[in-house]
Amino acid sequence: MLKIHPNDLDSDVCQTSIDVLRNKVQLWLAARHPGEPVYFPDDQSALPLPQNDQPLNIVFFGGFLRRFLESGNWLHPGFRIWVLSRAVQNTLVKLLGFSQNQIGIIPRYELFGRQPETAPFILRRPTQWVFAGRLSATKNLTMLLATVSALQTRHQLPVELHLSGEFDEEIHEDRGRRERGGYHEHLIAFSTQLPWTKPPIFHAPAAPTEWIRKFRENPCFVSFSTSITEDFGVALAQAQEAGWPCLVSDWGGHRDAEGNNILKLPAPLIGNSHEPSELIRIKGSALAAWLVREQNLTGSSEPQTPNYPSPLTTPLTQVDLLRRAFITAQDGAPIEIQRSGPAAFADTEQGRVFYSRHRLAFSSSPPDSYVLVFVNDLHPTADSAQADLIALCSHAWEYYSTDQNQAVIYLSLREANTPEGELLLFKAKQLILPWFGANTQKILRAFASQLSLWPPLLACVPEGTTLQTQASLLAYSPAHLQMENPFHARKI
Repeated sequence: MLKIHPNDLDSDVCQTSIDVLRNKVQLWLAARHPGEPVYFPDDQSALPLPQNDQPLNIVFFGGFLRRFLESGNWLHPGFRIWVLSRAVQNTLVKLLGFSQNQIGIIPRYELFGRQPETAPFILRRPTQWVFAGRLSATKNLTMLLATVSALQTRHQLPVELHLSGEFDEEIHEDRGRRERGGYHEHLIAFSTQLPWTKPPIFHAPAAPTEWIRKFRENPCFVSFSTSITEDFGVALAQAQEAGWPCLVSDWGGHRDAEGNNILKLPAPLIGNSHEPSELIRIKGSALAAWLVREQNLTGSSEPQTPNYPSPLTTPLTQVDLLRRAFITAQDGAPIEIQRSGPAAFADTEQGRVFYSRHRLAFSSSPPDSYVLVFVNDLHPTADSAQADLIALCSHAWEYYSTDQNQAVIYLSLREANTPEGELLLFKAKQLILPWFGANTQKILRAFASQLSLWPPLLACVPEGTTLQTQASLLAYSPAHLQMENPFHARKI
């Protein structure tokens, strides 16, 4: 095997965006803090650390959690810490213990401009929806495909989908470890199984300044990303700079984007790429129906440039204390981030709860009114019991995704007791348990004991069955919702 040159660095799938942002931020900081040293921990080419007696400007990008845990290698006496969005500032303050005045925000519209006269977001006119960037599971592209398919075939809307970029094998690391490989083939196969009036078109990767010139027929930028590292959104910024209307997840750095032609999707409505394909298809139908109902809820304000103050200098000793306090609070489990990666940490109980809180800090609130449908499991599996339940529940999922005149959110039972799951439970208009099994009573009693506000619960229960439960508001499903052979479902 050949020796790799010592100066060669492992490639980062996000390096293209890192390069664009680094150049923009360097110019911004040079104009406001001339002569001060700057360090970009996510940029692999930035080593070694610049040495200077002045405070070091640390600029966090999407990998901020891992970089914070590496801060024992920072040698300067103090730091000014900068981030690119309020979501990251919120996470550093709420979950890592920084004070708000220690985290500076670089305003997105001082890095990228925006055309004052822009095309409106109109769902019913012929439109090219364009996703540009990494073709990755972290961008929830299966959900995007399922949604556009439903818009074309169920709602007869003239929407085309174009995807431009390079495939990678990145995963939603906050959801735990999983096998990597074959994402390109999986996405193409998923696409071919959907109905289309005009199938999506995949385009070869283009340079950061070139991709936007390829689409001229009523383009609209679209991104359903719920990546835990989505701290800014370079492609979104470039699209707004070109005057495009945009349809994006109300998540992470996207939440700071403003304008009267941008529509943001509540993050709880967006399916995660690692969920079963059948559930993604149904969630896509539900989101398409929501879009048709709510298409006029675009932004109403022109982008503003907030007057964010410069951050206070944080001494090295305090950064060390915060890092130790975080590791201690997590019972040492974050060692898995450095040992095996964030996904290994997410598979610990401490990591499961931490990343749930992390997602809450990144996510928008759920819609004002929605029904919550429980899902037995959110992960493809060879377990026949789980496969049976997915098939059994699909009829109920389908019904609630299309026949409800309100938003539908799906929640895994295994996530019902996480911080984000509890929030969704408390705010739901109705809870729906789309199966019946031997331990249904146990589930209902658990919900009754955990919830001080008990929404009405609809359970798919065979007629004539009586459940003795603490839940006083149990309702039976309509006859047409009875699923065939419900007792064939295995125990949950």
